Amino acid sequence: MLTTEQLRQVKDVLVKQKIEMTEVIPVDELKSEHLADDTDIAAMDTAQTLSTKLVNRKLLYSKKIDEALAKIVAGTYGECGVCGEIIAFKRLLARPTATLCVDCKSDQEKEEIRRRNPNSTPISDWEPE
Repeated sequence: MLTTEQLRQVKDVLVKQKIEMTEVIPVDELKSEHLADDTDIAAMDTAQTLSTKLVNRKLLYSKKIDEALAKIVAGTYGECGVCGEIIAFKRLLARPTATLCVDCKSDQEKEEIRRRNPNSTPISDWEPE
């Protein structure tokens, strides 16, 4: 179980990140009728696409922050969503929205790699010749 001081430290990080998520993202205000050529239009489209992706990522991360803060209030923050063990404090400070311990996250990532490349052999399964 995390101590009260550890929970306070993580909560401070989460609140700081939440404030950062609410900062306005500058959007290029160029209008297509003011652009000189197709290259300018393409650059504007690319900038708008990237801006939209950034906004979506911020919204998703903001939701994860809200979920983590709710878990702190509920007293369930820091529990691994798979094995139920307490997630290491150092991991939570580094990634305060983490829901999996290092071992379960590693297993999840290995499984994702296997699904993407079903014919590959994981490095951990290799045997020396």
